[in-house]
Parts: sequence; structure tokens; C-alpha cells
Amino acid sequence: MPVDIAMPRNLVERRKNFGYAAVCAVGFDADPGVFRLAPAENIEALLPQLQPGRWERLHFAKVVWTPGLPVARTLVLAAERFLANVHLGQHWYRSSLETLTAVLLAEAAALRSAVWSHAELLARLKAQADREADRFAAGVI
Repeated sequence: MPVDIAMPRNLVERRKNFGYAAVCAVGFDADPGVFRLAPAENIEALLPQLQPGRWERLHFAKVVWTPGLPVARTLVLAAERFLANVHLGQHWYRSSLETLTAVLLAEAAALRSAVWSHAELLARLKAQADREADRFAAGVI
């Protein structure tokens, strides 16, 4: 099931300002067990960068948000090490998304780093924006 990464513009700007980065598993419909791993700060630009190399239409199979690009890169490297025996070449792997999720969550726990799903990050950014708006309305800057 593809992940919809749609996000209002104000939340995209907030996400970029706070430095969130994503671990992305990009797949295609023809073979749902195959995906490419990549860390990304600008997730909106990732698919257009990868699409020219594939004739199949790509989509986000899994997105895990991290507090920054170094954490995202560390999680991708850990997942690549774990999935080395199912490596297809050029960062492409054949595995279940459940296995990938378990590896990413285990590595995040080892790093003692928080990670969020796309829906959780949206809720987090909205809550931050609401708190700031409430403080502004109350005259607290």
C-alpha cells in the first residue's frame, strides 16, 4: 500500500526548519517485495530523482521520519547491513516491509532516537503550530 506523503505547505516549511529527515523505502506495484532505501530531507524531490531510472511508476512503500539526516542515514546503513543477503544492487532489496520496519525500529531504539510514521509527524507538526498560535494569541512571544 503506497504511503501518501501529502503535507500542507506550512507544515512542509515547519518540517524543513526543524530538520526532520525521512528513511524512505521506494517501491513499485509490479513487485511489492522490492524496494529501494534512501534517506531524504526533501522527500518531495526523491521520487522525481529516482523515476528516470525505472520504467515502472514508483511510490513510497514505507516512510519513517527521524529527528535529522544523520539519524536517517544511520538507520539506512543499519537496514542495508541487515538486508545484505537480499541485496539486488544499487540500494534495491527484496524483503517484506514488516522486516524493514522491525529493523528500523530496533536500530532507532539502539540509538535512543525517536522515529515517527508520516501520520504521527503530521500530527506532531500540527500540534507545534497550534501551540505557537495559541501562545501568539495570548501575547506570549
